[in-house]
Amino acid sequence: TEVSRLQQAALGPGASALLRDLNRNRLLSGAEAVYGPGLEVRLSEPAGESAPSNAPGHGERTPAAGGHILIDRDIRSVVNELWADGAEAIAVNGIRLTPTSAIRFAGDAILVDYEQIASPYVIDAIGAPDRLDTAFASSAVASRYQTLAGAKGIGFSFDEKPRLQLAAGVVPPPQYATAAAR
Repeated sequence: TEVSRLQQAALGPGASALLRDLNRNRLLSGAEAVYGPGLEVRLSEPAGESAPSNAPGHGERTPAAGGHILIDRDIRSVVNELWADGAEAIAVNGIRLTPTSAIRFAGDAILVDYEQIASPYVIDAIGAPDRLDTAFASSAVASRYQTLAGAKGIGFSFDEKPRLQLAAGVVPPPQYATAAAR
């Protein structure tokens, strides 16, 4: 509230359109925490493939060396499908995705924005839950993981959620861009 009041005072009269654009861009960039209905997708390594760990990062377990069935590509394929299905905001194991987010595999770890995550992988997507659920359920991505669940024993599920809350992401400041003169 205080930030909004100060922004309004600094921008002066007639700034409502500019503030609407600013708020929309903060939302789209991941700089704002968001909440709403959506879909939660869970992927997990098969039982016995991971061992307890005190490693930093989000998640409860770290995969044992060489025991990976799920890798970064699997997380990315689910995330990309959810974006294509109409998700408005996504987090992986609590890490909010922004336009500059990266999901990578390094050594024995899956990294989201250089932060290690571990199985189970929880991908929360905010958007119209019926639309997300229907589109995701009929996708090739969901079919692939249902097949892997039966053949390889991975954990795979997805459920509509009436309310998800995603924290703001870390949005790096621009390094080269400057505001244009008006």
